[in-house]
Amino acid sequence: MKLPQIRMQSTFIQLGLKTIDAKHQIEQPQADLSIRQPLGELTIKTKPGKLYMDAKQCREDIGLTTNKKMMEQNAQKGNAAVMEGIARRISEGNQMMKIENGGNAIQQIGKKYLSKPYRPVWMDFVPKYGSLKMRYEPAELNIHYEAKKAEIDVTPKKPIFTYTRGDVKGEIIRWNDLEISFVNLYA
Repeated sequence: MKLPQIRMQSTFIQLGLKTIDAKHQIEQPQADLSIRQPLGELTIKTKPGKLYMDAKQCREDIGLTTNKKMMEQNAQKGNAAVMEGIARRISEGNQMMKIENGGNAIQQIGKKYLSKPYRPVWMDFVPKYGSLKMRYEPAELNIHYEAKKAEIDVTPKKPIFTYTRGDVKGEIIRWNDLEISFVNLYA
């Protein structure tokens, strides 16, 4: 026998969530940077070296002297030559005066003038070693350097934040449903 039946079939509601993610962006612009390096200061001071030379003795060795000294030397040589000439003439005069005593005074005087004594060859270095007097003051060099610090100018820039909010939305994927059916009612 078939009994009448009521059949119920239900479907539950099906909910869904739709999410939109939040977006967060950070952008960091580069800072403005300027660097300037000033030139350092360099000072160089020099005191030149000095060479002192006294060549007076060298000039005297080769016969170059001051006018005053040359006149003194020539005056001394002239006085000596005059005295030597006077002495020679006195001696020759005495010899000639005594000619009556016998002797060959004229021949002896003539022979003395004709036969000059042998002079050896002589070599000398002019100017003489050590006659040049020298003195040297060395040069002085002073170097001073002053470094300058670099000038750095930095202007930082703030970061740029961009934020987009996220969202959650509910949605119904399937609605709830109830189906009622009657079976075997008229059997």
